Amino acid sequence: MCVCVCVCPWAQVETSSTVGGRALGFLHGGLNYQIEHHLFPRISHVHYHKLAPVVKEWCKEHKLRYAYYPTLGSNVASCYRYLNQMGQESKTSQVG
Repeated sequence: MCVCVCVCPWAQVETSSTVGGRALGFLHGGLNYQIEHHLFPRISHVHYHKLAPVVKEWCKEHKLRYAYYPTLGSNVASCYRYLNQMGQESKTSQVG
């Protein structure tokens, strides 16, 4: 089991995301539930959809970001926006 999960589960939550729901989970073997997968690596992926609302509520109570994307397309778009933002920041830091 990942040592980081035992010591600081918030780090895994803050750096992962969950995409879609049960149908995508079935097709991807639960890997779309990245947050739940990393927090509970020994639990079967068939239970991740039950854990997701519990984890999401826990994050809300502890003011942690729970990144959820309803579709695979919205996740890809988010990645593209982030990469674009990082590229723009890199350009401005090189100019100055």
